Amino acid sequence: MRNKRLGPDNYASFLIWQVANKWEKRVNSELKEFDLTQAEYYQLASLFWLSQHQEEVTQTDIAKFADTIPMNTSKIMTKFEKKGLVKRVAGSDSRSKSLSITDNGEHIAIQATAKLNCLNEQFFDKDDDRNFLNHLKYLKTK
Repeated sequence: MRNKRLGPDNYASFLIWQVANKWEKRVNSELKEFDLTQAEYYQLASLFWLSQHQEEVTQTDIAKFADTIPMNTSKIMTKFEKKGLVKRVAGSDSRSKSLSITDNGEHIAIQATAKLNCLNEQFFDKDDDRNFLNHLKYLKTK
């Protein structure tokens, strides 16, 4: 009897990668009208969400909140500053800059979030949503 090796569809890591790629393509397609990529959107949304709950938001705060590489966050915030979506001012710590989202940045964050909420409802099964979210939250802690 031949030893049957498991194919890629039997590896969670491969399936997660495939689904993440499929999701990213759809998100990027939806975000074209806002001139944002998926990575940029989630950074802008993170700034928007954090600024609703904190008096001061730094790039480090965004990177921690979004679980991203600080240097990538810095590059994206520089791009956003040039596009007029964020403002940088001296922070309470002289080594950091405090970020604020502009009215235009806030408008784009709200509009893009609404659009992605619709995509989320189309892409993910509502019946399995709670279990799926709980499992993703569990995997995030590993």
